[in-house]
Amino acid sequence: IIWMYDVKLDNVANVDAYDNRMIIGFDSGSIIDVQNVQKEMPIFQFEDGFRATFNRYEEHWQGA
Repeated sequence: IIWMYDVKLDNVANVDAYDNRMIIGFDSGSIIDVQNVQKEMPIFQFEDGFRATFNRYEEHWQGA
């Protein structure tokens, strides 16, 4: 689980997921570069307690 302190899902501006890498851009201009992603995408827990993973094939967040 990747803990996203002070970040809500609404703060995510874009996600680029390909191969074994995931780059998350935020409305603040910051990014997180998650590397070595294996078969399953990581679970993210946002500040409000919502847990989600990114479906790279359908390109959307889904509750975990």
